[in-house]
Amino acid sequence: MSFDDTDKRWLAYLRAHVGNLELLPAIVTHWERTAKPITRPLKVEELCKAFVLYREGKGLDKATLSEDRYISRRLQKHLGGYMAHELGVAEIRSFLDTAKTSDSLEHKLYKVGSLIFAYGKEQRVLVLNPFDEIDPPKVAYTVPEILEPAQFKKLLETAEEEVQELVPFLAMAGFGGARRSELVREYAEDQVLEWEDVDWQKQLITALDCCSLAPPI
Repeated sequence: MSFDDTDKRWLAYLRAHVGNLELLPAIVTHWERTAKPITRPLKVEELCKAFVLYREGKGLDKATLSEDRYISRRLQKHLGGYMAHELGVAEIRSFLDTAKTSDSLEHKLYKVGSLIFAYGKEQRVLVLNPFDEIDPPKVAYTVPEILEPAQFKKLLETAEEEVQELVPFLAMAGFGGARRSELVREYAEDQVLEWEDVDWQKQLITALDCCSLAPPI
């Protein structure tokens, strides 16, 4: 076996960057597992955009798509310039840690983020999904509090006196059966209840699958 000048330069390059050339078999094995099968290398930003377009074409509900877009934007902001197949557990953990003290947000980051990278794996953008090496965050279950009629009346009276802009929210939630997600936007694209959605003559909310409004007390 002979080496020309080009071969010698590459050997010198390997020695300078790796040090011990006996590590070369391990390096080649890692490349074969993680990079060789990749046919469509993309940056994280490009992968996120492709994922959102894919999900939009599946006819998913607006709340799900809003969550997909929001989490995708966060992922792009944090890791958008990296090649998707080069990310490891440390980078994904740093992304999840942007949720700080919110367990529910961390769970959403994990859920949608893992879907993005699973889509990338399917599209041969990457081989190993780094989310698979991290346990899903746990969200503690809390029992919803149910107010007695007297307690709800007191809550309305207090809101009327101190925070009047809260009264419509309380009334729609308490008397109309509307959920918080139907009254307050979590993401900019979310659709929520508007006044024109209420048929006051029939005492019905017409735009949401809620119960009939009860007569005012």
